[in-house]
Amino acid sequence: MRAASLLAAAAVAVAAHAAPQVVWTAMEHDFGAFDEALGVVTCTFAGVNTGNEPLVVIAARANCGCTTPHFSDRPVAPGDTAFITVGYDAKGRPGRFSKKVVVTTNTDPAKSTLTVSGTVIGTSNTLRSRYPVDAGAMKLRTEVLAYGEVSRSSTGGQYIEAYNASADTLRPRVVSSPPYVSATISPAAVPPGENFVISTVFDPMCSQTWDLVTDTLVVEAAGRSVPISTVGIITEDFSRLTPAQHDRAPVIRLTPEVLDAGRLSRSSAPLTFTVEIANQGREEMKLRRVYCTDPAVSLTLKKSTVKPGKRQKLIVTVDPARIPASASMLNSRIIIIANDPANPRNVIRLVGELIP
Repeated sequence: MRAASLLAAAAVAVAAHAAPQVVWTAMEHDFGAFDEALGVVTCTFAGVNTGNEPLVVIAARANCGCTTPHFSDRPVAPGDTAFITVGYDAKGRPGRFSKKVVVTTNTDPAKSTLTVSGTVIGTSNTLRSRYPVDAGAMKLRTEVLAYGEVSRSSTGGQYIEAYNASADTLRPRVVSSPPYVSATISPAAVPPGENFVISTVFDPMCSQTWDLVTDTLVVEAAGRSVPISTVGIITEDFSRLTPAQHDRAPVIRLTPEVLDAGRLSRSSAPLTFTVEIANQGREEMKLRRVYCTDPAVSLTLKKSTVKPGKRQKLIVTVDPARIPASASMLNSRIIIIANDPANPRNVIRLVGELIP
């Protein structure tokens, strides 16, 4: 009786440990560098059933639609091998890639993660569409860093994706940048066919200018440099003002808000206008910046402050001879930046009809 009990217990123990097990011969595959023109590249992963029950692959799912796994759901006997074929579609995807495929089997644990990676050398058509800025070995997604509005008390960030289209490792570097823009390039050494990123931080505290600031950042690699435009608008932060401070704040009023030069030709004599800048608030008004980007317009302002209840005169001079040849009319904007929380940015329009 005791022998029979021992045999039964042994049988139960064997049954309890009877299960499939999968051991993958490799869980990663690197395709290396290959041309995009190859289209779909494939590799096969092999998983050996080291258990004592049939192995079944239940599912295989990739983390990207560009990666497609194929498998058979037929049971794999102990000692035999299951195969997962993974295809990666390189079309329109230049650069380094790493994709994962999660395989589910009737084992414990049930999930295994396989990885395919490589570098796609893009065709000229793909590179032109994805990286239209051609700088020799460097191809850039854009040549403009637009930060939008950034308050003086904060910072802004932007980046540009780029690509190494050469057969050599690139070491791009920042040759020059505005004092208020810091830039880093990652990775420092870019293998052939791989992507890199130009990351920048815009710090208004490092600029003396208010409102619109434009400049150029220059990046160089393999003896070729590319200028990148930087554009930002530096604003004043009024968010910490108390209600009492708002009540006492300066209030700007402009008279007039539109200047009409009438009919004029490029041979006409210069015209002069006067704009009154009044402070109707209870604290001193600071004129942070007064400017116009039109080369035909010049501005004269004696003082950059206006006391409560006082006025300041802005002299506007228009030289018709300096109106750009491409312009069909005079349509300029004079920008006045002040510390008025309600109206920090003010615009005076200057218009006129050009005649031959």
